[in-house]
Amino acid sequence: MTINLETACSYTAAGYQALSFPPVEDKSIGYQRLTFPSLEFSPLETFKSLSGRIGSIHPLIKGVVAVIFVAALIFLFAKDKIKAAVNQYAQKKYNQALGHGKHGEFKNAFRCYRIAAFLGHPFAQHDLGWCYKEGYGIEKSKEKAFQYFKLSADQGFAVAQFMVSTCYLRGYGIEKNQEKAFHYLKLSADQGFTAAQSILGVFYRAGYIVKQDHAEAVKYFQLAANQRDVDAQFYLAKCYQKGLGIKKNQIQAFQYFQLAADQGVVKAEFKLAQCYENGYGIKENPTKAFKYYKRAADRGYVKAQLEVAICYAKGYGVEQNPEQARNYEHLVRDQVIAGRFLMDQYQCSEVERLLQYDGSVNNGER
Repeated sequence: MTINLETACSYTAAGYQALSFPPVEDKSIGYQRLTFPSLEFSPLETFKSLSGRIGSIHPLIKGVVAVIFVAALIFLFAKDKIKAAVNQYAQKKYNQALGHGKHGEFKNAFRCYRIAAFLGHPFAQHDLGWCYKEGYGIEKSKEKAFQYFKLSADQGFAVAQFMVSTCYLRGYGIEKNQEKAFHYLKLSADQGFTAAQSILGVFYRAGYIVKQDHAEAVKYFQLAANQRDVDAQFYLAKCYQKGLGIKKNQIQAFQYFQLAADQGVVKAEFKLAQCYENGYGIKENPTKAFKYYKRAADRGYVKAQLEVAICYAKGYGVEQNPEQARNYEHLVRDQVIAGRFLMDQYQCSEVERLLQYDGSVNNGER
């Protein structure tokens, strides 16, 4: 009879998990995988003990016990090979799931994710959560999505920790819990996940859930900004501009506004225009001031539309044009009537944005 070690090991590991032995962290693999606890075990003494206890039992039962005992011996002495085979098999199924997903074969992807997730693969557990969240290959389930996100998060996967945080914040598949939301968000941020760092900076800046701490806000904004997170670049610029949590530095503020504006942050474009108009961190330049005011205005930013109207009316940075000034004044008036001006400019939108966040993170960021 030919034995398929890969299949045998996968079923053996599954049976081992079913016995509720806790997984142990394996540092060599980089995350928690299925490993086996060390046991102080004397085969001879154990067999003698068992023999003494079942001496009066039917011989058939003795035979069954002997078979189980031998199987246990094989299992214990081959545990390293079994562990390696299980991990290899889980990775294989995870890779197959990714392949199926790329070709739109979501049901097949779900099956492979489920096998790999059961065997303890943290990326598979996270992605299986996404399957349940979005209905890829399976009916949507908020509760199961959260369950698998948390399994992955508790193995140390930063992306899953971020997802668990958003679930606790929004009450998605679990009761809302701000303290746990902050806990998992910080775990993710401290592992270098950019979105978590940026949002954690907002929490410290706004004093949301945690005590307001501008220095901590700057710390996390800086970490995220170094990874080209546009929101973090914008908020870090404001910290430098106002001296919040860090020494005031208009030149640094200008540079970070520039970075954020170059990536399309409309509020950064407006701030950059103000820098060019007032000489904050850069030499005054009316032409460039108008350029950035207009870029922000044409994307619907009300404050910028008002400034563009003034520029056209006074001929600041652009040729004087009363008709264009009136056009932009009308744009401002229309948005004020619609209530967008107050909502966009003065509400604390950062926290609100997170509470409405749908969890769409880049699954490729590991």
